[in-house]
Amino acid sequence: MEYIEQLAKHFRGAIEIAKNADEFRSNSFSRFNNFSGFPRECCDDASILLAEYLLVHDIITDNVFGNYKGYPHAWLLDEHDNFIDITGDQFNNNRDFPYSIESVYVGADNDFHRLFKNRTIRADRGIDSLGDGCQPRLNDLYSKIIKHIK
Repeated sequence: MEYIEQLAKHFRGAIEIAKNADEFRSNSFSRFNNFSGFPRECCDDASILLAEYLLVHDIITDNVFGNYKGYPHAWLLDEHDNFIDITGDQFNNNRDFPYSIESVYVGADNDFHRLFKNRTIRADRGIDSLGDGCQPRLNDLYSKIIKHIK
C-alpha cells in the first residue's frame, strides 16, 4: 500500500506542476475537460490517467463512481480493496460535505467515500482500452503529466 501511495503522490505532484506551468490551458482538447481547474471536476479523467500510470507499474485497478447529493465522484480500487483517490480534496471546502480528505488518499473505505452511494465499478485496463473518442485527449494529458514525474 505504501508503494501505491508513493506512486499516487508522485502522479498528483506531477499534475500540480503541469497545472502551475499552465500546460493544461494550452490543451487543444480543453473544451472537453479543463484540467487547469484541477482537482475540481477532474476526478474521472484523473482516475483514468492515474490507472494508466499504475498499470505501467503492474498495479491493476478499477474505476469506482459514486454520487452524493448530486455530486459525482470517481476514484480507483486496487486488487486488495484499497481506495486510491487523488481528487477527493476538491470537496473539502464544500458545506455539503461533513468530512474532509487529504489530497492523496490510499486506504480502506472511509467516512468520506461512504457518502457516495449508487457506486458502479468499471474495469480499467489503460487508456488504449477506452475507445477512440477519448484516447487522444487522455494521451495528451498523460504526456503532459508524466514528464514531470521524477
